[in-house]
Amino acid sequence: MRMTLRYRSPLRLLAAALLFVAGCAAHRAAGPPAAPPVPVEGADPAALAVAAALTPALATCPDRVWPGLPGREIQVLLVDLRGRRAVLWNDLREGYRGAPRIAGIPFGELPPAYTSGAEYRFGELHGRPTLGFSYDPAADASWSAEIVVHEAFHGYVQEGWEIGASGVARGIRYPEPWEPRYLRRELVRSLRAAVDGTPGALADAAAWLSRIRAEFPEAVPEARAVDVVEGTAEYAGVMAAAVSAAGCGAKETALIAEAARRVRNRWNRPDKEEESYALGVLGGLALRGRGDPGWEKAARGSPPAELLLARVRPGDPAIDVELAAETKREFQAVNRAVLRKIGPFLSPPPGDAFLVAVPSDWMQGSFGTGGFVSLPPDGAGTGRSFVLEMTASFASPDTGSRLTLNGVAVERSGSPCGEGSFHLFPLPIRSLIEGADRRGMIAEEWVRGERLEYDFVRRDGTVWLCLR
Repeated sequence: MRMTLRYRSPLRLLAAALLFVAGCAAHRAAGPPAAPPVPVEGADPAALAVAAALTPALATCPDRVWPGLPGREIQVLLVDLRGRRAVLWNDLREGYRGAPRIAGIPFGELPPAYTSGAEYRFGELHGRPTLGFSYDPAADASWSAEIVVHEAFHGYVQEGWEIGASGVARGIRYPEPWEPRYLRRELVRSLRAAVDGTPGALADAAAWLSRIRAEFPEAVPEARAVDVVEGTAEYAGVMAAAVSAAGCGAKETALIAEAARRVRNRWNRPDKEEESYALGVLGGLALRGRGDPGWEKAARGSPPAELLLARVRPGDPAIDVELAAETKREFQAVNRAVLRKIGPFLSPPPGDAFLVAVPSDWMQGSFGTGGFVSLPPDGAGTGRSFVLEMTASFASPDTGSRLTLNGVAVERSGSPCGEGSFHLFPLPIRSLIEGADRRGMIAEEWVRGERLEYDFVRRDGTVWLCLR
């Protein structure tokens, strides 16, 4: 519920909001009260609500989210880009080690990395590891906290995990076979039923996993790395929100029930990428409900669903003809749509176009995407990888060249422009305008380039625009 308070000064509103969220956190969770805040005029109550939701999960009882979660060691910077304001959760300046304190940070004092427009960014603030998150003031605080913990898990927990490579890039392959997608949807549905306590659901889940392994063995390693990386991170995010809602003193059954409630309406018809998120959360909740000790350590290299079903005798579930037919139609349509988007890359660009090559390591923070697509290796053993509808910002650390993409299909590849990985996409040659200072500008509908330094390289009949 959102309330509007009128005729209150920003400082008084901030103080009232801090007292309110700190009181709520203390009521829900055992542990010391929050330390005195360091307020700055204009702090957003929505950010304070997110900060309050983070405290139980990351500071008061992080082990109830994931054993060894180092939430107390990091800072979280909550940035409102439109409102130009920021709040720092767990301010660790001057070696402070007490209960998390919340500090308002003047927007103008933030390092540029945290104001670049990326949804999240790993870095340092005041000499301490800091995850920056560009929150939506209108979003539910628990949803924002869930995203923060998901990303923090990637950055501060999974570092050093040894996860076998899948052999293909994440996302779908082209053309994507529909049968493994149907079987994985059945696996998700059975695990959801198992979490809800449906008799025989685990046996059904084991049967679907067994069928995938037997009939489509290549589909198992293809998804396994993402099942581990995204599945465990999504589980941690969901459990963090559940701990914040139910409190650190809640019983295990109450935490599992709250987490299950949060995801009850998610992933009913998951796409390929979403399968990994769903299987990680549902497999983790079932493992937790079964009381399996130490499964989190084993999940550093094995998907939670595999751990859960390792010793379960498969049942004999019936095929859902309607779901199978729906999945077939859906992925046939997906393949047609993907071909329209990557088709321009499958043949040389026309004579009035060039391939733009921007170094991948210029990317600023996170990026948006409509999905990932890979082409399996050809006869020469070479595969190809694409990002659909990519929205991202790139900046050269040396020359000041800047490029922004908004919903552009790109290929990730090497190039004749130099060593390392590049993001590539075709553009009409006319889109590049050279300025008086011999720097270029691009002002297409979906691509913007400013102060671009560049070279032209011709290779096998294709002209490359190599950004410098």
